[in-house]
Amino acid sequence: MTSDMRGQGSVEGTAPSEETKPEIAVRPDHLFRVQTIAADAATSTAVMDIGPWLHGLDGNYAHGSLGVLADIVFGHSVFVAAQPHVRAVTTELLLEFCDPVTSAGGVLTAEGTTMHVGKEYGAGAGVIRAEDGTAIATGMVRLHFFPGERIGPARAPASRADLDRAPHPLRVLDMDLESRRDAADLRVRITREICNPGGGIHGGISVWLSELAAAEAVGAASERLRPTSLHITYLRHSPVDTSVTFAARVEHRTNRSAVVRVVATRENGGVGTEATIVYRKVE
Repeated sequence: MTSDMRGQGSVEGTAPSEETKPEIAVRPDHLFRVQTIAADAATSTAVMDIGPWLHGLDGNYAHGSLGVLADIVFGHSVFVAAQPHVRAVTTELLLEFCDPVTSAGGVLTAEGTTMHVGKEYGAGAGVIRAEDGTAIATGMVRLHFFPGERIGPARAPASRADLDRAPHPLRVLDMDLESRRDAADLRVRITREICNPGGGIHGGISVWLSELAAAEAVGAASERLRPTSLHITYLRHSPVDTSVTFAARVEHRTNRSAVVRVVATRENGGVGTEATIVYRKVE
């Protein structure tokens, strides 16, 4: 086992706290350069700059870096279409990865569509495309609605100045990584930079951290594997100023594929999220 320190420092994927937290200088959409967020009751859109913030612990493109964009956009129109005086939390998010993002620059465009809105639950679908129209990822999201003062799935869009001064996402993390073959434990202190408006870890950040841990466990770069799907379930609120450990374990491996389960456990032993990520050999 080795210990490695590689960083210091929404639709919400977790249940909001009773008290709305004040705005902060840096937040998840800044870290991943998400901008131009717009939505009505039927559709939602946003764009994200392509750049080094999409790279993971090994310096390669990290598919989970699409998590914040997907969590914000895929359920945004669903939330808009919901009844007034409700809050919304993401209960499940599914991403199917198509083509990887190149490092050539430009932007990604995410489009979300409302699929269903009920009294307590809603569902949305979405696609993330490169500038030439190539599908980078598709997915679905499920939301749970409950009474309360509405906290929107996304705050005011980031300005160009906000994005230009935002650090690389890994640089804001207070984290510790322990890895060995077929297993990795990524412990992260939840700071305000990675929280949603309700004061808990952002749902898209949980996607990102789950995939970072899984890539370490499976040895994605050395084994020439890349994820083809990621399904995450949100179980409990993980609040700011606490720690969460993303424990990734390879549950199945062949010479061409692997399945990794990632369980995020809070300080008190409760499970915050569970994710299953499927990897396949890069041709």
